[in-house]
Amino acid sequence: GTHIPEVIDYVESRGWDVDFYMTCLYNLSRTPEEQARLAGRQVSGELFRDADRTQMLERVRRTRRQCLIFKVYGAGRHCDSTRRMMAALDQVAGYAKPRDAVVIGMFPKYGNQAEENAALFRRAFSPS
Repeated sequence: GTHIPEVIDYVESRGWDVDFYMTCLYNLSRTPEEQARLAGRQVSGELFRDADRTQMLERVRRTRRQCLIFKVYGAGRHCDSTRRMMAALDQVAGYAKPRDAVVIGMFPKYGNQAEENAALFRRAFSPS
């Protein structure tokens, strides 16, 4: 499992015999200095950059190995509307291979997120 897309490149280039990858859509492994440089300001906590999503999803698409894709909603950062949740899932659906899995975290305190996520997932991953 990794937050760093280049780790997949490293493993693939060396032909390691791994069964699957856990692929986080956000690179949460940066130093505070790297985060500040990328954000253009000091960051308290973790920096969630949407540009990270595409970088990891490109690795998901390239590897023949199964991937378990997580942090799809960016720890709630894409959950402020159904439209944003759908867009996040649509992006993943555009890169995921048929054998890949999508891991969606939930906090069902204020609604039935399991039901909502299942409906959105079916929409994003159903054949057009």
